[in-house]
Amino acid sequence: MIDKTLDNSWLRDDSKKHSKLLSVSFVFNDGTIKINHPWLAEEFVKHFKSHYDDLAYKSWKLDLERYSDRFHDNLKKQEFKYRLAKSFYNLFTKGGFFNVTESEPTPNKLMLCIATLLEFCLIPVGDPDEVEDVKIRHVRNWITRKDFEPALTHLEVPVNKDRLLKYFEPEFINLADDIKGADVLSIAFYIAKRFNINHLLPDLAHIAKALKEGIWLIGHQIIKDTSGPFEPQFEEFTTFSKFVNGIRNKKKIASIKYMLDGDEKEYELSQRLPMFLIEEAIKDYSEDHQVEFDMDPVKTTLIKSKDGGIKVDKETQFNQPETRFMVRFVKSFYDYLLAEAPPEKREYMPSKRYYAIIANILQKTFFFSHQHNPEWFIIAKVEQWHKLAGIK
Repeated sequence: MIDKTLDNSWLRDDSKKHSKLLSVSFVFNDGTIKINHPWLAEEFVKHFKSHYDDLAYKSWKLDLERYSDRFHDNLKKQEFKYRLAKSFYNLFTKGGFFNVTESEPTPNKLMLCIATLLEFCLIPVGDPDEVEDVKIRHVRNWITRKDFEPALTHLEVPVNKDRLLKYFEPEFINLADDIKGADVLSIAFYIAKRFNINHLLPDLAHIAKALKEGIWLIGHQIIKDTSGPFEPQFEEFTTFSKFVNGIRNKKKIASIKYMLDGDEKEYELSQRLPMFLIEEAIKDYSEDHQVEFDMDPVKTTLIKSKDGGIKVDKETQFNQPETRFMVRFVKSFYDYLLAEAPPEKREYMPSKRYYAIIANILQKTFFFSHQHNPEWFIIAKVEQWHKLAGIK
């Protein structure tokens, strides 16, 4: 219906006949309402498509295909308390916290412990005023009558490293091994399906794992309310960090000195309005674009050792804007996609798709420390970094 209503191929092919929606009928149990105005009828189809285009996969066809999955998702939600009870049981019995025997595999004391933990998680076990004996029976029934398959936690996914090394830095690719966790596999499956690049699924999983392995070691450098164990190695870092964090903590600038490129004279500002505007600019930009301050401002190199450890080398100077990790990564990933997922027929702006792919893998691996930013914002950052990569 959507394809037929919104098909405009007849504009490019004179041999095709224009198919036009004339009416839409809504059938109720007590009668039928018919919309006869073609424009108004078409609005229903357009808004239906627009709604599905704004769901998880940003594609009405893919999300409409997933419609039946909602029933399975609802069933999984209903089964959560049973799965959690079973998980507690496995933890306590296999961990040796409670002794169970073949004749008494579900002792009352263990069942009551699990019931208490479930209620602590705000999961009711029977009615609010239920007696302990009934709670014990509920938990025992949940555990003995429900048989669940263990969830996938990791999988060996070999990758063609030679192909990846044509585009990405060895230090980055070597951060990940062939054992991929369910988290990065989920990211890879989502991106592969959404952007129709299933042939790159193992590569996507490897890239996602390398990001998750490395970004926490090169991020959180400047902003003090999120900083980890990063230690400043040179005076200018300390000066800049104090400047940014002081303003973020509502300290006021008394004066500021500066020089412009090509001008040897030093200038000074001390009146309140210029100071106020600079403070507001720093506060707003460090809040909305925190990744620019925290992700690799100081040149940092990660080297994975044979025993699996990661050596972190921090230099005593700031990176150039165009040599930071995110700029190098975006360029490498873009070149990779251009070669391994070339533009489709009549795809006149493949960069739009490539930027969206890169943005999604960065967002979903918590490159920005959270996932609150809208997709358009992340895409704009990726495009900005790609442009910076062209600066020599």
